[in-house]
Amino acid sequence: MGSDSIVHLFIAIRGVLLPKRVFPRLGTDGERSFMDIYSKFINRKPACFKSFSLLDAKGVKSDWPSSPEFISKLVACECGETLLDIYASFGNEMHLAPIELECPKCKNKSEIFNPTKHGWDGENGDSCSLIGESEPKLFNKSPTRVVVEFSYQGEDNYEELINDGINNPEDYFDVFALYTVTENGKLDEVISYECA
Repeated sequence: MGSDSIVHLFIAIRGVLLPKRVFPRLGTDGERSFMDIYSKFINRKPACFKSFSLLDAKGVKSDWPSSPEFISKLVACECGETLLDIYASFGNEMHLAPIELECPKCKNKSEIFNPTKHGWDGENGDSCSLIGESEPKLFNKSPTRVVVEFSYQGEDNYEELINDGINNPEDYFDVFALYTVTENGKLDEVISYECA
């Protein structure tokens, strides 16, 4: 396979087929490797989590692909609290964005996801995702652990952003999902959005 060849794969994630471009890993003769672009931003927290911390999601049972461009994180308040309240909007008989999180300990509350502002389409101002018609209301009966999963598929897209002078490629995620975590580590979906 030549260095310009791209293999198109489809990964089934929770019943949705998402395109993924996989680039061959190249040699050390000056050509870029698969992780060159991602290493520039993959460990930076998206701005929508400005008042929360993202921790490794240890002990959760996720079917999210195990690959650097697929991120799975436990959300914690900046005060250290990991049991949070979720506020979700509602529409079309389902929970929808915008999503807010609140710390029951210090009362830190912030919108963490709205597809009209966050993710690839939100950053570009062209989101057509369905959002709720109501103000977000308390979703959970008691504070719970929260896991978010988001991805950066298509290395060439992120290389182009960086080459165009975009300083926050971590805010251009293409999928976003939020879950509560059960006592045995199982993830229960609250919302899931394609953002690109």
